[in-house]
Amino acid sequence: MVLEFLIAFLGFIAGFFLNRVVKEELGPGKKYFAFLSIILLISIIILNIVPIFDIVIGIIIGVILSCLISNIYFYLGISASVSVLSNNNIALLSALIFIFGLSYSALNYKIINKKFLLKSLIFFFIPFLLLLINIFPGFYTNFSGISIGGLIVAITKIQKTTSFLKF
Repeated sequence: MVLEFLIAFLGFIAGFFLNRVVKEELGPGKKYFAFLSIILLISIIILNIVPIFDIVIGIIIGVILSCLISNIYFYLGISASVSVLSNNNIALLSALIFIFGLSYSALNYKIINKKFLLKSLIFFFIPFLLLLINIFPGFYTNFSGISIGGLIVAITKIQKTTSFLKF
């Protein structure tokens, strides 16, 4: 089960190397990469929605936590680990994270380097370690909320960085 999400993270790495090959296409396509990234994050949020009352506190914690941990792959890792533990939508979420990695690396091609990739990989697997050693049994809906809160903040950051998405 974790193998699917390791493959999903490879989308980010593949995007990193693909960006090295097609640098001239990245600038003009920035608004499309931002749009695709936002659509994929909204899809991941929808996959994580459980009864809203159960996750409201998690969403608030996720928004606050995103001020401390801004790496989006931490929140994608939480989504992935909750999906694995609840056995819901594993393949679909893996595919969405893979495609998001491609578009996110194309959107942020100027700041992504090997150090950033390693840092994102570590942040992606921290939630797996916490949830798999069962530190917080039965709080999967709260973790879904934390993921949703962090991804909502990420959507607003992507929206702010691209001029065509100004509302």
